Amino acid sequence: MYVQPPITRLMAASFPGLEIVTALDGVEYDAWCGHMSLPLRLGIREVGDIPLEPWLGNFGPRSPRERPRVGINWAGNPSFTYDFIRSAHLEELSLLLQVGEVEWCSLHRGHLEHEVRAYGLAQPLAEAADFLDTARVIARNRVLSE
Repeated sequence: MYVQPPITRLMAASFPGLEIVTALDGVEYDAWCGHMSLPLRLGIREVGDIPLEPWLGNFGPRSPRERPRVGINWAGNPSFTYDFIRSAHLEELSLLLQVGEVEWCSLHRGHLEHEVRAYGLAQPLAEAADFLDTARVIARNRVLSE
């Protein structure tokens, strides 16, 4: 399976029987499909078609919580041409962050990460190195060191 380097460990942990490569130079393959085209290729046409059981990794039991923890990411890659369409400043979500029945946390990394300090959000990805660490945090609903 060809993957971009940041998701290598996540794919290797999730699909231990597959060879994971991060460059296609000299690699022979029978088919290629971009990851954003996978839902169509897998016959997923509406939300009800999505399997409910997790399929990436096996990360153990979730931490019990009194109220749901919801992670937010408010900005994408600033070097992406159309980033201005899909990114925001955390201040623009301030009304959402006032919903008290939810424990909000930041899943944002990189540019604009400093905005989290003004809202006192937990940053469970502070120690995350890649998408495997991110998947573990989300699946367990806790920080890496817990």
